[in-house]
Amino acid sequence: MRMRINELEQPPPTWSALMEALRLYRALLKVARRYEVPHIRKRMTYNIRDMFEVFGDEKDSGRVQNLISRGWKVHGVLEKLSTIDELNAIMKTRDARPELDQR
Repeated sequence: MRMRINELEQPPPTWSALMEALRLYRALLKVARRYEVPHIRKRMTYNIRDMFEVFGDEKDSGRVQNLISRGWKVHGVLEKLSTIDELNAIMKTRDARPELDQR
């Protein structure tokens, strides 16, 4: 697989980029609960790309895949979360680490 030079020179993702991924993830979990999607509800942690394939939202899928391609291992971060409450707690701390937004 060949990579373009500009892909190699991208800056590391920011804290706000992770927060965007978490917001999208939280929205998907709410949809999964509402429509009783068993394989998502059961684990409550799921690979984000796979979740977007289930729900087919191309716009959000592209945004998340862009975050992933920029270096966030989103699934690696989110697999440690077991409940919506834990995810909400992280969302509330989004201003606690502003140093990560500095490039």
